[in-house]
Amino acid sequence: MPLAFAPVGWAWIAVMALAALFVLVAQSSRRQALWSAYIFGLGYFGVGVSWVYISISQYGNGPVVAVLATTAFVSLLALFPWGVAYLVRRLHPEIDATALWLGLPAAWVLSEWMRTWFLTGFPWLFIGYSQTDTTLATIAPVFGVLGVSFLVALLAGGLAWVILGLSLHRATVAGAVLIATLASLQILDREWTQPAAGPINIALLQGNITQDKKWDPDSREITLDRYQTLTKQH
Repeated sequence: MPLAFAPVGWAWIAVMALAALFVLVAQSSRRQALWSAYIFGLGYFGVGVSWVYISISQYGNGPVVAVLATTAFVSLLALFPWGVAYLVRRLHPEIDATALWLGLPAAWVLSEWMRTWFLTGFPWLFIGYSQTDTTLATIAPVFGVLGVSFLVALLAGGLAWVILGLSLHRATVAGAVLIATLASLQILDREWTQPAAGPINIALLQGNITQDKKWDPDSREITLDRYQTLTKQH
């Protein structure tokens, strides 16, 4: 799953990886499904939030603390995919088409929404963000990143449905849904906002101050001088 995000940016991986998870949740025993989802979460967040270790170890001078804190954090985040599997298998002991097409996608988006509240909010690695440069992002101005995440999960659910019951009928239905979805997105591809007045010039300044000097009192004047110089250019 992390390959779907920057810097790699293989957006299609998001659908494939989520479909693989859905297949495991559907065809395994309840216990195996929960473990599969948790291990999926460990890999997903273990790679995706590895920067937590770097920030604590390199800039906090605490390598041991960094390992423990990052491990604990990733272990907690992995409970969200686990929760998806638990909820769906609890409501649908036998995974059917409804669970694949709607239950699992809805549960996944619910887990992402819950992460916006977790530890005051950690909306990191939402699968919708991986689709920024794809057609699926067309609905983002209206439905937000969670809407895009639902589309990704919906396509993943359809793919899992086809994989679990390979047949011409299922492939045809899934293909029709995919074509209808993409066609609808093309129709909706429009400018959702219009300028109300003349353009406003805005500058975003990035001083690129390294973390080890950012809060160093001895580097305060240098930091302020750099931003003052950048500001004068605008």
